[in-house]
Amino acid sequence: EVFVDSEMRGNWSRFLNHSCKPNASIYVARVGHTRFVAIRAARAIMKGEQITIDYQGDYFTTDFPCQCGEEGCK
Repeated sequence: EVFVDSEMRGNWSRFLNHSCKPNASIYVARVGHTRFVAIRAARAIMKGEQITIDYQGDYFTTDFPCQCGEEGCK
């Protein structure tokens, strides 16, 4: 396991880029009574590879289209 610690420079979400074919997803987890948002790898992520998620919803608009370049890009 590898943990990315963003304590000194922003929050953890700054490391997650969008892809229409993501290699990770976001989910809500619980430890005891504490809920938190975590990311789960959908496949092995190689050293140096970007961590990507699908931003989904209305994030992209006509004025701000997705440019991930994946086949079938939104």
